[in-house]
Amino acid sequence: MMIRGYIIDDESAPRVTLKHLLSKIEPEVQIVGEADSLKQGLAEIRKAKVDVLFLDIEMPDHKGLEIIDLIDFSFDFEIVFVTAYSEYAIRAFKLSAFDYLLKPVRQNEIQETLLRLQTRLTKKLSSPSLAVLSANLKDAGNEKYLLRTHSEEFLINVNDIISLEADGMYTHIVLANKKITASKPMKEILEDLPNFFFRTHRSYSVNLKQVGHPVRLSSAGVKTKIDHYVAVSSRNRSPFLEALRNYNY
Repeated sequence: MMIRGYIIDDESAPRVTLKHLLSKIEPEVQIVGEADSLKQGLAEIRKAKVDVLFLDIEMPDHKGLEIIDLIDFSFDFEIVFVTAYSEYAIRAFKLSAFDYLLKPVRQNEIQETLLRLQTRLTKKLSSPSLAVLSANLKDAGNEKYLLRTHSEEFLINVNDIISLEADGMYTHIVLANKKITASKPMKEILEDLPNFFFRTHRSYSVNLKQVGHPVRLSSAGVKTKIDHYVAVSSRNRSPFLEALRNYNY
């Protein structure tokens, strides 16, 4: 499957590097155009059939996220952000389900991104929400997690997640009023979430913000604010209590 790509970056060197790396890997990508500004690029993309836009998120004239305001036409291409952003911003990309490449771009990372992109294009999965990514980049205290299951999409406030329960290659996400089963291992989900999620057990993790007060540990585990117990293994008991103290519980 040939993927048609377009690059927007205000610097020529990163564009040249990206084109060179894309020419060396599979899936095959045909770069049909490039631009050094968001407005110019969108004007050209409007006339072309594009599968993926590689977009620099920091440019002098327009930040990449301003694409939300500048797109005035129906589009069905995917966006891969190219960024040198901080660790916090990278989490925002993950929570929003967006693909991204870190500068300096590396060949193996591009290949992984393209394989995910190919799956999304083949299965005709819906694109993640630019508005969610924009909100997550602006508000570190109230991030949202765009979670896909086999049949639905859920937009969850990260702070509202009580706990996670591993079930093989699936993860049950416990909220106050329901449980959502995600088709991702718990380990992968934890990599996306903030550091106030603690793995209390091989099969369980808890949101430190949702632990009940005063802290109650028993054979059933730790009690949360919704009177739900999360298992805590004997080896993780001390590290868990230390994590609570360090988090200014």
